[in-house]
Amino acid sequence: MNDENGKIINTTDRGGGEMTDNSRQDLKEIVKAYYGKPTLTPEETEEVEQLLSKIEASGFKERCCEIAKKQEKKYWHIGKLTLSRMACIIVGICFITLLCGFTVYSVYIKNLQMVNKGDHEEIRYTFDKNADIKSPKTIETYYDPVWVPEGYHIEWAIKHDKDYDILYVSDDENSDYTIRYEQILPGINPHLSTENGKHEEVSFGRYYGEYVDTDNGNFLIVTDGVYVYILISDEDINKDDLIRMIY
Repeated sequence: MNDENGKIINTTDRGGGEMTDNSRQDLKEIVKAYYGKPTLTPEETEEVEQLLSKIEASGFKERCCEIAKKQEKKYWHIGKLTLSRMACIIVGICFITLLCGFTVYSVYIKNLQMVNKGDHEEIRYTFDKNADIKSPKTIETYYDPVWVPEGYHIEWAIKHDKDYDILYVSDDENSDYTIRYEQILPGINPHLSTENGKHEEVSFGRYYGEYVDTDNGNFLIVTDGVYVYILISDEDINKDDLIRMIY
C-alpha cells in the first residue's frame, strides 16, 4: 500500500489481510500521523482546539510545571545534602587520621618529670612499652631551632648519635650571655643545676614538659614523645622566647 507521499506501508489488520480503505479509521490516522501531518477537517480542527482550551483552562499545564519544579528542588536538596555529608565524612576521616598520627607519634614517652637530687635535678621518663613506635637507637632526624633571638650567633654545633648540641653566644663582646640547645634520646639523664628553681608545667603543640626559672638562668625541658629537648639560657631570655625557639 502506498500513502499520499508515495511511501510503502506494510501493515495488517486483525484479519491478517492488507489494509484497505475499509480498515479501522483510528489506525489509519496513526499511520498518517507517523508518516506525515494528518489532514484534519474543519470540524476536527475545532474539536482539537476546544480540547486544548479545556486542558489549558483546567490548569493541568501549570500543575505539571509546579510538580517538575518541586522534583527539581527535591533532587537539588538531596544532592546538596549528600555533598554536605560527604564533606563531613572526609573532614572526619582527616581529623581521625591526624589524631591517630599524633597519638602514635607522641605515645612512647607518656610522662616527663624532673627529679630533685639535692644539688641538681635529673630527667625521668615513663615509657609506654606497648606503643606502636619505640625510641630510636640513634637520632634519625636532627632538629634545629626554628628561631633564634636577635643578637645571638652559633658558636658551635655538635652532632652525635644520641645527642645534638648547639651553643649560641651574644654578639656583644662585653656580654657573656649564652643559650644552650640540646636534642637527646630518652633514657639519657643529664644533670641540670635547677635547684631552688620555680617549676611550671608547659604544653604547646605536640610538646610538653617543664619550665624552670632559677636565679642564674631559665630552663625549658620538653618532649615530643620521641626526643627530649633542653634549652638553657641566661636571664635575658624568658619562657616565651625559649618556646618560640622550638615551636
